[in-house]
Amino acid sequence: DALPILSQLDALELNKALEQLVWSQFMQCFHGFKPGLLARVEPEVKALLWIFLWRFTICSKNATVGQTIMDIQYKNDLSKTPKYQPLSKQQKIWYLIFTVGGRWLEERSYDVFSNHPFGSSFAKTKTLINFTAGLLRISGLLNFLVFLQNGKFATLTERLL
Repeated sequence: DALPILSQLDALELNKALEQLVWSQFMQCFHGFKPGLLARVEPEVKALLWIFLWRFTICSKNATVGQTIMDIQYKNDLSKTPKYQPLSKQQKIWYLIFTVGGRWLEERSYDVFSNHPFGSSFAKTKTLINFTAGLLRISGLLNFLVFLQNGKFATLTERLL
């Protein structure tokens, strides 16, 4: 029983708006400090904030804030029982790794692999990461087009879980 596509899209947009609001509010806390204070650790700070959000949304309520507002919850599509089953603990951990870890790696990979003393092997690794990120974006787009057709798995992460 498929959820309306519009409700799922609204939930995604609400989640994006919440993340922007949380980051904006967090940055306001450091408004009077030296400019660029957090710049070197921004990916890690963001990751900690997203872990905090994950802990009090998906981990404990089996839904993002946007999904909660739209009265939607994740369900375990791998479960064999016909009645509703929430995501397993492992699925929730994988969700965290794919979303928070993926974002962190994308933001941090340039710093990790640029100007490194080991030279070309790290340049090759950086190229591989960039290629993989591009492939994931294309896969995400294809997944979204499939989602628009069948109304299931709005994000690639949801499909993988």
